[in-house]
Amino acid sequence: MALVASGSENLRRRLNAQKMCNLFNSCVGWCFAAFVRNRVIRRMKHNIEGVTFAFICEI
Repeated sequence: MALVASGSENLRRRLNAQKMCNLFNSCVGWCFAAFVRNRVIRRMKHNIEGVTFAFICEI
């Protein structure tokens, strides 16, 4: 009985570690996406203030 409980406990810990890793990766992804989004918005605002139409046809 002790081996079964130990095995299920290890499995539970491993699954919790995977969940935490997935959560961490999701958080890093969201932070990176927000950084890129804000950078694009700043660039567009800068181009609009400079009275250029570069913000329309950005590559």
